[in-house]
Amino acid sequence: MNTTISDLAKFAAALVRGDGLSAASRAEMTKPSLHITTAHQFPLFLPDLPVSEQRKDLFAGLGEVVFDGPQGHCFFKGGHDGQTANTLVCIEASQRCVLVLSNDVRSEAAFAKLVAFILGDTGVPYDWEYGDHAGKS
Repeated sequence: MNTTISDLAKFAAALVRGDGLSAASRAEMTKPSLHITTAHQFPLFLPDLPVSEQRKDLFAGLGEVVFDGPQGHCFFKGGHDGQTANTLVCIEASQRCVLVLSNDVRSEAAFAKLVAFILGDTGVPYDWEYGDHAGKS
């Protein structure tokens, strides 16, 4: 998706607050739909982890990944291409979000620490998102 930081921030704020959505639609977008059972997002089609090693709270939602962290139910979306990288993290209880759009894919290494600095410990599964390249918070 190509967008501006302003438009994506407006979307994230509306989603975390439920603005412009019925309660049922908002709940549908952020509910756990498909349990994520792999160690990492990529490469695709990794084998499932043993059940004892799977994160019990990590799910695909409708357009984002949802999880329960130290601050409660959260959702996030990240992505990158050859040049750019982005991350969006929202905490439902406090209705707080962080959005980072970067023009350099190497910025991903700083996302975990940046999000933790702004929001505190959220439990974002950066190890699943970025694998061995995850920045540790």
